[in-house]
Amino acid sequence: MTNNSIGGSHSRGSNNSYSSRNCVGADDDRKYYDCGVYLHIQTSRTKKNPGRRFKVCPIRRDSSCQLFKWIDDEIPAGTLQIIRELEDHSHQLEHQVNILKHRCSGY
Repeated sequence: MTNNSIGGSHSRGSNNSYSSRNCVGADDDRKYYDCGVYLHIQTSRTKKNPGRRFKVCPIRRDSSCQLFKWIDDEIPAGTLQIIRELEDHSHQLEHQVNILKHRCSGY
């Protein structure tokens, strides 16, 4: 899997895998890492992985810890296409609402 940008963080690794330096021994069932830090579950907001949840070490930006693991399975391509179409439609509707608000503001 290629690098994914998620809220400024970068991940490396394949689906359902993780790499670990400082946070050794963090497996799927733990609620905290061996280093004593509670695991953070976040949701991807990227176009490639919209809504997909992952585990990440909360101190990874400040240390050499590289722990990252997807919780959810990869989203099928057909489902991604539907999500993108719905997002595009939503943005079009928001734009139309803004135009109508602007037109009505003169009354």
